[in-house]
Amino acid sequence: MRASFALASLISVSLLACGGGSTGSTSSDATTPLDAGQGDAVTRDATRADSASRDATARDAAKLDAAPHEAASADVVVTADAVSVDSTADVRASDATHDTAAVETGPGDTGARDTGAHETGAGDAGTDAQHDTGSPAGNGAACTGAGECSSGNCVGSICCATTCTDQGAASCGTNGQCKADGSGCADYATGATCSPLSCLNGTLSHAAMCAAGACPTATTSSCSPYVCASGTTCGTSCGTSNQNCAAGHYCDGVGAGTCQPTATQGQPCTTAAQCASGFCADGFCCSSACTGNCNACSAALKATGPNGTCGVMQAGNPGKNACGTCNTVGGCVGN
Repeated sequence: MRASFALASLISVSLLACGGGSTGSTSSDATTPLDAGQGDAVTRDATRADSASRDATARDAAKLDAAPHEAASADVVVTADAVSVDSTADVRASDATHDTAAVETGPGDTGARDTGAHETGAGDAGTDAQHDTGSPAGNGAACTGAGECSSGNCVGSICCATTCTDQGAASCGTNGQCKADGSGCADYATGATCSPLSCLNGTLSHAAMCAAGACPTATTSSCSPYVCASGTTCGTSCGTSNQNCAAGHYCDGVGAGTCQPTATQGQPCTTAAQCASGFCADGFCCSSACTGNCNACSAALKATGPNGTCGVMQAGNPGKNACGTCNTVGGCVGN
């Protein structure tokens, strides 16, 4: 800018020295010739102006050369300052982040710091306050230890009004758990088995269920004519064994085997097991084994008496065990 101004001044002075002016000017000064003294003065002024213009131009050029270096230096300073400021800002931002992360609050927290180990949100203020202040929980609240409950009893993860013991299913009493509302101990539920199904000595005891806190007497039934096949069932067949039949019965051994009632004295039989007396003699259930050589349980072989009663054989009948012939008093004649 300064160089342009100096150049314009130089041109103006040169025109004056040469008696310049518009050729069409009507001024009387333009046509007035300069004397020698005036011409020298104009020349000296033009020379000085030219020198001043060159000096100004050189100074401007020097400033222009120095400007980029100054700008660069200024940039370095500014950049360094900015880095310093940015670094400080980062540290402060980091501190602020840590402060903010330490406490996360929700709409219902009213800005108070949560001293617990969990985050809170809207609606959690009451629960957080309880944990933060360490206040014991009321009955029915969840718990992991007795110290968390105002009652001092944590039963089955529930704060309970009292301690609870398991009285056993047979009692239909308390089952060792607390009621859901924490008001007391829970009982075995209605319908819970208090007396299991069982079979013992030919008697089947049906399962009993709790009702109104008590166990009713179990109903029973007999396995007769069979015995218990297991601890919970009755037999349904006997095969060929009389032991699979209840007292007063025998196994007929037919097919899978059916338990039949034993016969009374005097009824026909083939084995002693078929007789209630346990004796089968001469084809009849007898009052005794009736093994005498001249004794019989059949009315046809005896002199007197019904079937099933052991007595003396008629005289002349062959005796048992090859004794020969029986006499009238039950003696053996011949052998």
